[in-house]
Amino acid sequence: MKYLQNMKTMNAVINSNLAQSNTPQSICFPEHITVTTTLRCNYRCVMCYQKSYEGELDWSIYKKLEDILPFARGFQIFGGEPMLYPRIHDLYKLAHKYQNRIDIISNGSLLTDETCESIVANQVGHIKFSIDAGTQKTYKKSAVETFSRSWQALPKSAS
Repeated sequence: MKYLQNMKTMNAVINSNLAQSNTPQSICFPEHITVTTTLRCNYRCVMCYQKSYEGELDWSIYKKLEDILPFARGFQIFGGEPMLYPRIHDLYKLAHKYQNRIDIISNGSLLTDETCESIVANQVGHIKFSIDAGTQKTYKKSAVETFSRSWQALPKSAS
C-alpha cells in the first residue's frame, strides 16, 4: 500500500511543479477525478440545473479509469442521484482499491442499511447531502420528495 501512496505523492509533486512553472503542456495524471454516474434522479427539484433524467455512464468507462486511479487522491461521485446507479457499490470498491478519498453528493433519500455498510466498508470519506431547505415547509417548495424522508436518512449515514 505504500507504493500507491508514493505514486500519489509523486504525481502531486509533478503537478505542483508544472503549475508553478506555468508549463503550457504537461503529461501527468489528475489528482482528483469527478464522475457523473447517472442522470437518473428520484427528485425533480426546482433549482436543479439538470434537464434530462436518462442515461448513465457505462461500466467500461470506469474500467478505463482504473489505469489512472492509482495516481489520484480523490474520487468524487455525483449524478443525478448516484445511489440509483446499479453498480454504485462496485464503484466504491474500485476507488477504495486504489486508496482514493471517495466523496459523494446525494439527496440522501435512498440510504439503506446495505448502502451505509458499503459506504463504511469502502471508507467513503465525505458525503454531501443536498437538502436545500431548513424546514419541511420551505423544502416542499423546492423538492418533490418530503423533507422528513431525506432528514430521516441522515442518522443512518452517521452510525
